[in-house]
Amino acid sequence: MSDFRQGGCVFDREDLWTNYILTVKSAALEKPEQLSLFAGGYIGKVYSGPIFLGCPQGKTKAIVPQGVLEFWVSYTVCQGADARVYTYTLPATVTVSDPLNFVGWSTYDAVTYVPFTLPAGGTWVLGRPTGTGAWPTPTVPYGSGVMQATLTWNNSSGSATDFDLHLYGPNNLHIYYANRSNSDFSLDRDYRTDLGDAIENIYSLRSVMPSGAYTVKVVNYYGPSKSFNARVVLNGASTNFTGTLSVGQEATVKTFTIQ
Repeated sequence: MSDFRQGGCVFDREDLWTNYILTVKSAALEKPEQLSLFAGGYIGKVYSGPIFLGCPQGKTKAIVPQGVLEFWVSYTVCQGADARVYTYTLPATVTVSDPLNFVGWSTYDAVTYVPFTLPAGGTWVLGRPTGTGAWPTPTVPYGSGVMQATLTWNNSSGSATDFDLHLYGPNNLHIYYANRSNSDFSLDRDYRTDLGDAIENIYSLRSVMPSGAYTVKVVNYYGPSKSFNARVVLNGASTNFTGTLSVGQEATVKTFTIQ
């Protein structure tokens, strides 16, 4: 009988206002049958820590198949206006030999998570990991205001996805690629066909937003399943969201109400 119990590892670093993201670069598994647990494939899978009020709680843990794993390690800063992703140029390696033993009510209450750190000799560069060791050039500046929603992801020549950022709000508000602005909000970055780092950005034009309920969503309009990062900055407080969407799927990044 196949043993599908998974192990665990933890990126042994914790910095203030920093969300670390782990992307699987390679995996030499002790139990190859565990790959059947990942319908979309395991290479490229993304792990990030639990988020509370826009920032991570504790170190980034990953429940993983047993074996030798390589991760690209990326980070975003969860305070301030810079929503870009930075990635370490050398992958981190960890060997996970034993299954986790769960000892509490939380997904992360288990022993033993194998700790790992960054190898020496690398540097932090702008962009998400592409799997080729290269990262795109820095992105251009974009608009900000009392509300700013920013969506980022990476496209390559063999894997390009068209994500769309949507803002819904009071009085039938809907800002997106087909309705880019009104007197209160503007979509000033709309991805088209460029490769590398892709960005969509919606921001408020006035210091006071109309009262009502708002929702920020991400939609995979066209293309293969892909991971993305989104951030909403509202009155100086930021919320981060990392996810993966297949074509036609959508994710709610944030809901909020302006009184």
